[in-house]
Amino acid sequence: MSEEAKITRRELLARLSPLGKVTLDSDRCTGCGLCVLECATGALTVATEADGGFKIIFRHGLCTACGACRDICPEKCLALTRGLDTGGLDRETVLFEDAVAVCRECGRAIGPQTMLAKIRRKVEATGRPFTAEAGLCPDCRARAQLGRLRLK
Repeated sequence: MSEEAKITRRELLARLSPLGKVTLDSDRCTGCGLCVLECATGALTVATEADGGFKIIFRHGLCTACGACRDICPEKCLALTRGLDTGGLDRETVLFEDAVAVCRECGRAIGPQTMLAKIRRKVEATGRPFTAEAGLCPDCRARAQLGRLRLK
């Protein structure tokens, strides 16, 4: 066996582990939640706080290292390693935390402020204005657009 093909006992055990560990680059994450929607085991969940906080939480003991969360992430900010962290089996880890933006009209939650700020930057980079309707929930945005149609 060549030197390159040899692995340590720790590396072998990590490769054989039925569990995975997700880490997140919080500088690139927008909190869109697609990873949570794609997670079939419930290892990734969303928690909202009464004060308007938003969190993406990871539970190591539920992660099967399938890679679905990593593959769907539009920001490519999730990393997945196979391995067993015995100290983290029952623990919840907050991967992402942000405040929730709310609709200016009705007060319903729209999404994480980080995600809306990224959308704003992308729209403005095209040279188009970021309209006032961007701060509205889908229902209020539809009402505003219908109201403009009636005026014409």
